[in-house]
Amino acid sequence: MAQMQRNVEFFLAHYLRAVTGYRPDIATLVIGSTQVVVFPGDHGCFSIHPDSFAAMLHKVLVAG
Repeated sequence: MAQMQRNVEFFLAHYLRAVTGYRPDIATLVIGSTQVVVFPGDHGCFSIHPDSFAAMLHKVLVAG
């Protein structure tokens, strides 16, 4: 918990800020195909296991 408290300012300034302004294009999402992909790890895998996350993301984007 102490580590999380020390990192909260960074989290709010860099991670959270990047996603809070996102507005999805609902019309495009509705007509698009749905693909379910399971990424390795759990919540936050991109920062804990960046190599495996990047490999799966690349695979999904190339297939897309």
